[in-house]
Formats: sequence, C-alpha cells, structure tokens
Amino acid sequence: MTDTITARTVTIGSRDGTDIEAYLATADDAGRRGGVVVIHHMPGYDRSTKEITRRFAELGYDAICPNLYWRQAPGAEPSDAAAAVRAQGGVDDSQLLDDVAGAAAYLRGQEWSNGKVGVIGYCSGGRQSVLAACHLDLDAAVDCYGALVVGTPPPESNRPNLVTDLPSLGCPLLGLFGNEDRSPTPALVDELDQRLDDLGKPHEFHRYDGAGHGFFSPTGRPTACRRPTTAGSGSKPSTALTSADHPRPARGLAMCTYNTVITELNGSAKGPSSKWFHVDHATVYYDHPVHAMAGHALNIDIADPSAGPGQRVALELTAESARALVQAIEDALAAVPPEIIAAG
Repeated sequence: MTDTITARTVTIGSRDGTDIEAYLATADDAGRRGGVVVIHHMPGYDRSTKEITRRFAELGYDAICPNLYWRQAPGAEPSDAAAAVRAQGGVDDSQLLDDVAGAAAYLRGQEWSNGKVGVIGYCSGGRQSVLAACHLDLDAAVDCYGALVVGTPPPESNRPNLVTDLPSLGCPLLGLFGNEDRSPTPALVDELDQRLDDLGKPHEFHRYDGAGHGFFSPTGRPTACRRPTTAGSGSKPSTALTSADHPRPARGLAMCTYNTVITELNGSAKGPSSKWFHVDHATVYYDHPVHAMAGHALNIDIADPSAGPGQRVALELTAESARALVQAIEDALAAVPPEIIAAG
C-alpha cells in the first residue's frame, strides 16, 4: 500500500500500430513492481473505471486502462463514446487483443517493471479478460462476472463464446461472480469451472450470495452482500465473510447491460445542435443511467453518425415510464384511420 500515486492520461501504441488514449496510474514508491491492465465495462472509459485503476496503484502496482473506444470516438464524453460503439455492435475481439497487448507492452517497458503483467475486466471486460489470457503473454487474469465465456450466445449477439479459446488459457484465472447474476448465471459459472478442471487450467472462483451483476463496480448500487462461496473443485476454499467483515463496497442485483437491441427507423430527429437529421436506427438497452436518478433505466440512443458521437438524442427512462411511452405510441397509432397510415 502506498500513500502517493501519480495518475495521468497517456498515449500508447496498440499492437496494430494505432496510437490510442489510456489512463495510467503508478505507485510513487521506489522498487520494481508488477502491472495491471484494466479493461473497462461497456459504459466505457469513465470516472469509475479510472477510480479502479488508481486503486491498483494505491496497492503498489502500476495500472493502465486503455480507452477501447478511442478509434470510434476520440475525445468524446464517455457516455457518447459508449453509445457510438454500442450502435456498431461493440468492440471487435481482434481490436481488444491489440489494445490489451499494447497496454501490457507499455507497462513492461517502464524502468521499474518486474516484467509481470496481469489483466482484470468487468462485465463485458470480464469476457475480454479471459479472451486476452487465452491469446496474450500475461501472468494472471481476473474475470469479474463476464458473460458469454461459455454458454450459447443470444441470437442478437455478434460475439462467440470462448469455449474453443479456453484450451489456450496461458495463466491462472481468478473469477468473481454473484449468485443472483443472470448473465452469467450460476449454472454457466459451473460450466466454466468444469471446463477449466477438465483442461487442467489453474483457476480460483469465488461466488457471493445476494450479489447480482456489477457488484464489484463503483457504479453499482449498495446493498447487502452475503458470504462468498466457492465454485467447485477448481477453486480453493475461501473464508466466509459477511458484509460487516468485508469492507469493500458490496453491490447486489446491479445488472449493467442486459441486452442491446438495434432497430431500424425511418424518420427525423433534432439533435443538440438544433438541426434536424435523418434517423435510420435506434440503439435500445437497459443499463445504469448517466443522468436519470434511478438504479437502472431503459436507454434509447438516436445518433447522427455524420456529426460525431456527441450529436445524439438520448433518453433514460424508468421501466414503468418506458412501458407508458410504448402504450402511448400504440394508442396514438390506433386512433389514426388505417388509410392515412397506409398513405404514409
């Protein structure tokens, strides 16, 4: 543990030769030390992820978080960048590997590095952490409730699971999961645990009763988190802790993105610049809001890609108000004579 750290934005080289933005936090204490690559969650390269990065520096590591959305939305506000990337279907796996490889090389290139680098990822970053550990030279990996590592991806997903990648897992894996999580479910954690056992891969899983998705993130909403349990034969027994014994923030039933749906539209919208633009699609998802005073909200993004990530119309609605909006739209359409609707 150190009392003093230095944190700043830096430019690093991705493995594919692209320069990208990254957030670096380093311990000021002298001495050789390991590094940690932090993979941010779907909401992006935001304040809470930078807080996590600084926390690793406080613990004596050097930590770096690459901005995975830099290519698509350089300099954009985090929620605008995340909206732009969601609309494109997320970060491609090959780009993720290039950016994590570049971040790991940056850490190993520091004069105080001991040559060892681990990776940790949250939510979508949990899957990406496992992916990186299967394809890159890393010394340890942490999967915080990553979905789509095993199991059947939903029809709308453009990401495969990692079942065929797991035989290449090249370092020990720590998994942190909530027993109330729906993505991944406890059954999927069981499957991953068994597959790693069968492959002889070193891993240690901890599961927390009363915790859902996102319980280890500063963006989660506080709730009681009961004692952790272990996942199976691939895990070492863990000490039973109650929320009173466990000083870190406990998060329960937080969900992050449950599903992202992109739907075609045909119409117009007025954006922040007060100019009308043609609308051909909307991105709809249920996640933590940026501004609405709610734990979760239905988010609707309607963007003008030609004007940049910040030029979008964004709604954050409670589930109740979203359903009321759907009903109001249906009622308004039902009142219109069919021949008028047919005429367009």
